[in-house]
Amino acid sequence: MVSIALIFLIIVISIFCYIFFAPFYLELDSTRNLCRLRFHYLARVSFQMVDDLPFIQLQIFGWKKQLNILNIWRSGPKKQSKQSVATQKSKKRKAKSSTIPWKKIKNVLASFRINHCQISLDFGDVRANALLYPIVYWIKVKSKKNIAVNFIGENKIILEIENSLARMSWAYISSS
Repeated sequence: MVSIALIFLIIVISIFCYIFFAPFYLELDSTRNLCRLRFHYLARVSFQMVDDLPFIQLQIFGWKKQLNILNIWRSGPKKQSKQSVATQKSKKRKAKSSTIPWKKIKNVLASFRINHCQISLDFGDVRANALLYPIVYWIKVKSKKNIAVNFIGENKIILEIENSLARMSWAYISSS
């Protein structure tokens, strides 16, 4: 009996460690019409346009489900009881009194890694492109990423950002 409990405990701890340390990715690719949030190899949430309708495609362990965003949105929020509305109002009052920990937010955002960045933008106006060119060039030099303004009417974004719950937690805790 003890060995079964120990095996169960080891399995639970292993699953927790995997979820905590496994990376998740945010992928944007305008050349493939891809907008996806991916959790390692286990789960994916993709945003797609099919026949001018927005869909979210969920894929978890091979199980797939496609949801129409407009149908979800039209169903609307459920009606709330008067007690829950009063509870929300008291929470809002408490939230206003607390200060925002900007240093912690900055450190958590800094924990994100940009694995791939290729951005090429044309703002549709030659003058606007000329005015924004030095600013975008400065951002390119400072960030050391492939970011550019072009004058040929091409808009291309390929971006992959990675993080994990462990890195985010460490960044939050260590920024005291």
